[in-house]
Amino acid sequence: RIQARAFDSHGNRGDSEDRSFFKNDASAPTVAITSPRNFSAITTSVTIQATASDDDMVTFVEFYLDSENNKIGTASTAPYELLYSSASLSLGIHKIFAKAYDLSNNWGRSSDIQIFVNDATAPSVRLTRPAEGLSTGSLLVEAEAVDNVGIAQVQFYVDDETMDNRIGLVTTPPYQVTLDTRSLNYGLHTVFAKAFDSAARSTVSGRVTIFVEDQVAPHVSMAEPLSFTTVTGAIALAANAADNVGIFLVQFSRGCSLSETRETLGNVTAPPYRMSFDTRQAPNKLVSFCAKAIDTSNKTTWSEVVWVFINN
Repeated sequence: RIQARAFDSHGNRGDSEDRSFFKNDASAPTVAITSPRNFSAITTSVTIQATASDDDMVTFVEFYLDSENNKIGTASTAPYELLYSSASLSLGIHKIFAKAYDLSNNWGRSSDIQIFVNDATAPSVRLTRPAEGLSTGSLLVEAEAVDNVGIAQVQFYVDDETMDNRIGLVTTPPYQVTLDTRSLNYGLHTVFAKAFDSAARSTVSGRVTIFVEDQVAPHVSMAEPLSFTTVTGAIALAANAADNVGIFLVQFSRGCSLSETRETLGNVTAPPYRMSFDTRQAPNKLVSFCAKAIDTSNKTTWSEVVWVFINN
């Protein structure tokens, strides 16, 4: 408000009427984003913080994403901040900036801050083959894997997640590998898959339990008597037997050639696999002996045939 006042030579005074005027504020506020920092990586949400100042007063601060047509929020008091969910954003680089306003509606714009939106969604994966139960020979292991961005690879494992136990790696569907169960020990095992997406996020499937049947027959060989020796009286029948699971018994027989009638002489269930045979129970002639090993999975193996001359 202004007023004029006049004086004459006698000191008389006269005042004009008051006139009001408005001082126009031509200074725009300043604003800067303090968080996040430039080139920050975010996944699910981000807190945007800004500082703003003005020669008069900051009335509010607006926050924008990518363009001025996409205002994402407003803060009217300091500290000027906004919590923003990035769930709806496409993966990759985006920019954020702020605009501050004063009482005269002057506004100032911050510099752009670039952020990188990472994939926040892990892939899903499940085994579709095999079914739980008994498995032998070659076994197909198959998985179904999906992701919001894309599957980079699916790894398959047996029992635990180590390189020695990795069955295979597949980068394109169908995600399947073949497991040779003959390389596994007899008994229970588990198979599972691990899927990776293009952002290196991973998920492990549920495990499927398989029972690997014993696929290795026992080994057995005759140790006594020596072949083509002459024997009399009581002799020892002995065999060496071994198995990956365990020997159930070793059975000794006489008459093991195709031209003879085989006769079981006895069973030995624990090492040393050895028994006595009285040759006087057999005629004096060339006679064959052999052994059969049976493992705990009921797999059997016959030894070589040993020939001896019985001379009582």
